[in-house]
Amino acid sequence: MATAAQIAKVREVAPAYADDTAYPDATIAAILDGWADRMIGRSYYLDCYDLALAYAAAHILTLQIRAASGGGGGGASVGSVASVSTGPLSISYAVASSWATTGVDAGWAQTGYGMLLVGLRDSRLGALPFVAV
Repeated sequence: MATAAQIAKVREVAPAYADDTAYPDATIAAILDGWADRMIGRSYYLDCYDLALAYAAAHILTLQIRAASGGGGGGASVGSVASVSTGPLSISYAVASSWATTGVDAGWAQTGYGMLLVGLRDSRLGALPFVAV
């Protein structure tokens, strides 16, 4: 069950979702409990668990808002602007072709929050116990 501290961490890392009227605690808690907690391993992130959980929740919330509105939200766009139209307004973003935008990380590359999570995840690789065989 999402804690008040975890909800506050989401609002801290994603200031676009700081308005608790537009984004009630119950909405953020449902994302934390329903999706983010299942994707983030406490034993992997250890002392960074709440930060990783917050990035995952902000990523999911951003994708949900984007899907519902057809547009942005904090951290929604990743990459430089590739094209702009004026009527009706249309903005396209370029996403660099790299390891982060292909394979297992392609989903995370859809938001800035997802990319922050990938960076945090990759920074933890040195913390893993590897055994040479």
